[in-house]
Parts: sequence; C-alpha cells; structure tokens
Amino acid sequence: MTAPEKRIAPAPAPPKRKYVLDDVRRGKLDVAQRVLGFGGEKVGKSTWASGAPGAVFLCPENGTPHLDIERLPTPETWDDLFEVLSLVETVDRWRTLVIDPVNWLEELCWARVVGGPQARPTENTRDQIEKHGGGFMKGYEAAVSHWRNLVNVLEKQHYARGRNVVFLAHADVKMFRDPAGAEYARYVPWLHHKAAGLLKQWVDDVLFFRHEVLAKAEGGKTIAVATGDHIIHTEWNKAWDAGNRSSLPPELPMSWAAYWEAVEAGRHRVPALLAEIEQLVREINDPEVTKKAKAAVSEAKESAERLAEIANALRIKKEGK
Repeated sequence: MTAPEKRIAPAPAPPKRKYVLDDVRRGKLDVAQRVLGFGGEKVGKSTWASGAPGAVFLCPENGTPHLDIERLPTPETWDDLFEVLSLVETVDRWRTLVIDPVNWLEELCWARVVGGPQARPTENTRDQIEKHGGGFMKGYEAAVSHWRNLVNVLEKQHYARGRNVVFLAHADVKMFRDPAGAEYARYVPWLHHKAAGLLKQWVDDVLFFRHEVLAKAEGGKTIAVATGDHIIHTEWNKAWDAGNRSSLPPELPMSWAAYWEAVEAGRHRVPALLAEIEQLVREINDPEVTKKAKAAVSEAKESAERLAEIANALRIKKEGK
C-alpha cells in the first residue's frame, strides 16, 4: 500500500501594502506655520498675532482688552484646555490659533502634575512642582509629558489641517554659561527650559520681538536711543533666543504681513538656490568642486543665506574657468 501523497500548503498571500511608491513626495510643502514669538512687556506681541488670518485667541480674559478679537473660553484646568481646543476643530474660519501667553498655561500643567486631572493652580503650586517626586527636577520632567500631549493634539488636529499655531510668551533674562567662552545674560522665553525646549523643537520659527534701540554718541558717551519702532529678530544671537526654518531675513518689521511675506519668499528662495547650485555644478563639471558643493549644501541645511553664499562661490568659480 503506497503512502498518501503529501500536499504542500499554498504560501499565504502577501499582506496588502499600506503605502506605495506613489505616496512618496519631494520638495517643500506650502503649509501652515508653527511659531513661538516672545518679547518684553507692551512690545506688541498680541497685536502682531491679531494680524494673522482668521485668528482666534486662547488667553486670559484680561490679557488683550485693547484688541477686537475672538477669544475662546478660559480653561480653569489643564484637562479643560483640551475641551476648549476641540471647539476650534469644527470652525473653518479660524485659520490661526494663538495661545497668548503660553506662560499662563504652565501653572495649569504643574497643577495637573501635582494634583491630578481636575486640579487648579494655587499659591502652593510652584512649591509643589519643585518637590514633586522627591525634587531634583522630577516635577518638571513629569510636566514635559503633558506638554508633549498638547503638542501632539496641536499637530494632528490643527497644524496638519492647515491651521497656523502661534505661541506667544513673555521674555525672561537668564545667565548663559558658554562652555567655550564667557558667561553672559540673554533673553529667553519665560518658561521652564524643559517645556521651552520642547516647543522650540516643534515650531518652525522662534521669533524675538523688541523695541528698536540705536546707539548714539552724545557728550563723549554712547547712549541708547529708542526709535519707537518694533522689530522681529529671526536668528540666534548671544543676546537672545531665536531661529527659523523658513529662510527668513535676520530682521523684520513687526507686522504679520511682513512676516508672512518673508515666509512665502523663503519657500521659493531655497528651491531656486538649490536649482541654481545644481546647474552651476553641472556647468563647472569638476569632480572635486561637485564633492565640495554637495558637502556644503548638506551642511547648509536649507539656510537661504548659506545657500546664497555657496551659489555665489560657484558663480565666481565658473567665471574663472
């Protein structure tokens, strides 16, 4: 009697792919902006943000009495904050969410850490967050997880749907010790550095607002003279925190229109410079130049100013061939 033929089970069908190559996209996207703007008292932070399209403010009721703006209800707890934010999701005319000032939310977050979901800030909240978990920064580290949850909601429910997200903050002066140099004072957002670090990583642009002050020689001395103008700094300086991914010029007049015009210009400037560099490299046709140019472009990280320098160096190289 012969043994029955052993049948081989068919191979399982490959799982259906969630993504295909057609889903891959290249180039910058014309999307909303994420901004952290900070500056001193009465510098015009709220007025600047009120110029954004379809702005709605999340702020204390007494924070912006001079502005004719739409204001969301004032949350009393950290968990209330998310209920208020959910109101914005359904209103298409609100194209910019302004949290003004974000410092005001920090005590709500601390109260959530030390007192639970429905806890409200009290006069003891600051002391409690310092001692939470035995101290040694554990309270502030716990708070970061709540800030991260807020960022996730803002990313998915607002920014990803084309809504600008603007944090405004007061400025504080902190001493900074440069490991490679001296200690000096600088302006930073008035937030615990762990929370500030998370927000600065998430946003596209960190902007420092200040009154313009010029140096003037008078009577053999140099004195500071206020011009009355307000300006935006977009790049890091030892005197202030700032930085941007939008290829902005170092300084801008303090108006939303001027800022947005610079954002739009930056979106077109970087691709144009990259295309010019690629064309110049082809025309020079030198392997060593090509290698150095590619390394320089990679190091530039889409900084319009640095790319312009590379393009100019290549133009000079081409003319000298």
